[in-house]
Amino acid sequence: MEIFADPMLVEVLTGIGGLKSLDVVRILRTKGEISDYNLAQVMGLSWNKARGILYRLYDRNVVGFEKRKDEKTEKLMYYWRLNEAKLSHILVERRRQTINILREKLMHETHENLFSCDTGCTRVPFENAFEMEFSCPDCGDRLDMVDNSFVAEEINSYIDHMEEAISSWT
Repeated sequence: MEIFADPMLVEVLTGIGGLKSLDVVRILRTKGEISDYNLAQVMGLSWNKARGILYRLYDRNVVGFEKRKDEKTEKLMYYWRLNEAKLSHILVERRRQTINILREKLMHETHENLFSCDTGCTRVPFENAFEMEFSCPDCGDRLDMVDNSFVAEEINSYIDHMEEAISSWT
């Protein structure tokens, strides 16, 4: 799967290691395993910056490493690889959190009588609309009950989409 094809994956990776972490993951997926020194060269970064990104990804167990002695120089080298299973796990958990938030929003949309003005400045439950004397605090227009069935359908559709995405990752 191309990294940029999944916006949530992009968000998760950039949240962990910044924008350059996308390049790190793409390179590790392509090469399978690469030393931090070679990774820095491929990315055009200093060794310290490449290592910093790898460490942030390592802290979340998205990448792992193995220490080996270089046969030519006898120096200890770190070879990094992607932990696809952990990356999938993080993504599934993030989607589950999003689904829970959406379900709460859906409950609010389906169990509350919401009121809004014609311009849509605000959406408030009945109790708040009553306290505001059914007058919009922003524009002063009258607050009318909103048919939120469309919003509920959209939220349901997005929940279904997220659940399908989870099933494709597990």
